[in-house]
Amino acid sequence: MRFAVCFIILFLGLQSLAQNKSYKIVDLNIRYNNPNDIPNDWNSRKMGTLQWLKKQKADFYFFQEVLSEQLTDLQSGLQLFESYGIGREDGKTKGEFSPIFYNSEKFQFISGETLWLSETPQHPSKGWDAACERIITHLILCDKNSHDTLDLVNTHWDHIGREAQMHSAEQMTQLIRSIPQHHRLICGGDFNTDIHSTPIQFLITSNELAPSGDLSIWETNSYHGFGKVDSGKCIDFIFYN
Repeated sequence: MRFAVCFIILFLGLQSLAQNKSYKIVDLNIRYNNPNDIPNDWNSRKMGTLQWLKKQKADFYFFQEVLSEQLTDLQSGLQLFESYGIGREDGKTKGEFSPIFYNSEKFQFISGETLWLSETPQHPSKGWDAACERIITHLILCDKNSHDTLDLVNTHWDHIGREAQMHSAEQMTQLIRSIPQHHRLICGGDFNTDIHSTPIQFLITSNELAPSGDLSIWETNSYHGFGKVDSGKCIDFIFYN
């Protein structure tokens, strides 16, 4: 069987015991549409990926490395879901998206924004020693049942720039600290660094975040390159407040 998806698949429950409320989240780097990946290119993986995603019946899907044509495929496959996100190269459709999909029957859109991980976060830009433009997708929703306000933050940090990763953690901390404390926060993405790294530890401790799911998952390999790579570490996480 061909690999249905590339890189990380996380299927996690986020639960607040005080309010007995849980959400199901899938965080997935789908791998951009690279024809050189044959036989694991997007056209070969697309149907299997969409079938798997629908089976999860998640409340939210966080994606990374999504090109515009892949976004169209995801929107067609997840028909009950609305999506929010823009291309990181021009703030419109060019380059990779880090979109958030949410179940529109359960959640009401309030607002959304995209910030660049750079010295000029309001404009398409590279930051510090980053190899690529990197972004944060921030979405605010209302739970139609509980009327809770949720802040969803999806990101994809740079894979080269160590200075950029640290500044990204600091910039995300600024964003998180601006969110009202009574809001539920779900923060996920492809961080391109492991849970013991200084940027991730700074993000966790500065914002009192907890990693969702069994802690052992964060010690397992999440980048696999279609089974060709044993990275020996997890670089994709979901945190909550």
